[in-house]
Amino acid sequence: MAEGKKTTQVLFIFLAVWTFINLIQATFVELHADEAYYWVYSRFLDWGYFDHPPMVALFIKLGDALIQSPLGLRLFTVLSSTASIYLLWQILKKYANNIRLFILLFSAIVLFHVYGFITTPDAPLSFFIVLFFYVYQRYQAEDKLKWALMLSVVIACLLYSKYHAILVLFFTILSNFKLLQGRSFWFIVAGSALVYLPHIWWQIQNGLPSFYYHVIDRSADNYKISFTGDYLIAQLALAGPLVGWFLYRSAALYRADDRFLRALKFNCIGIFIFFLLSTFKGRVEAHWTLPAMLCLFMLAYVAIARKGMPTWFSKLAIVNIVLVLFVRLVLIFPVPALMKVKIVAYYFGTEEWAKQVQAKAGNHPVIFNDSFQVPSRYNYYTRSTLGFGYDS
Repeated sequence: MAEGKKTTQVLFIFLAVWTFINLIQATFVELHADEAYYWVYSRFLDWGYFDHPPMVALFIKLGDALIQSPLGLRLFTVLSSTASIYLLWQILKKYANNIRLFILLFSAIVLFHVYGFITTPDAPLSFFIVLFFYVYQRYQAEDKLKWALMLSVVIACLLYSKYHAILVLFFTILSNFKLLQGRSFWFIVAGSALVYLPHIWWQIQNGLPSFYYHVIDRSADNYKISFTGDYLIAQLALAGPLVGWFLYRSAALYRADDRFLRALKFNCIGIFIFFLLSTFKGRVEAHWTLPAMLCLFMLAYVAIARKGMPTWFSKLAIVNIVLVLFVRLVLIFPVPALMKVKIVAYYFGTEEWAKQVQAKAGNHPVIFNDSFQVPSRYNYYTRSTLGFGYDS
């Protein structure tokens, strides 16, 4: 069998297995509270919301219209995750044709498992970042109108997914100032701004709520050293508890030898440092570095593939993957000993709780103190919008 054909077969087998696992997970794992919160978004489709742009609401609305269950809510996340893997291989096979290394690295990164089925704004953001780099790579090779048009739309979709997309655009331009000299670049800027205009107008009409929330209100915490310490530990763990350090080392030492890899390196280093500095003004959520983690994966793949994968790495990566899969199973099948762990217990019992509350409340509104997440979970599992949060 020809090498190229064998590689393609292995890739599609992995895509099928990845999709199947995520479909099972999406069906049987109870919703994270944030997913329920964004489901409430989807009940009121608009061009924007208090703290996020609307792409996640659209993902959920489309899936929920097909299947009214956790699987439906997560369906487009599962499908877009699989599509992202395919696009990542199309990006990276130019640099090295090592499908085994590709699968090992991707499967070892914890954050990719999370957004294989969990549906928050990071899910569409992840897909559109990969699509952005896929199109950008081709735009770098051929400065043609079709790639400029596609970039315009993809950039707008990035920004419709999550505001962190601005960092990807900033560091990509920073990696190659020659972009500013091309007429097509300004065409892309104008085109993406035009597609994004409805959200900008929504912000203006509503008094810029997202700006005030993210830039001003979330910066009010007094600094604690744990903000920085927790951030550093989380980034190491999310890249793979056993092999993440090696990915960071490989990516950091690799010298980018073309403009595309240079863009990846600027994004990887720049975004990690940006959020590291952000810990000095408040708590940083570990998953906010998802754009950098995607760049880390791509850089580490190229670096390790070209230098050669150490013999010990594949064994350690497999152990890493087994540990991740074990955690994923625990979220489906409760292990009594682990139910004492708060993060595990969090995914069990919410549906039953919601039904019990509804049995008492009937069709009356229910008010929950100091939470937007608890009423969101109540709303989802009762298929209503009768749960409200009261902020004391």
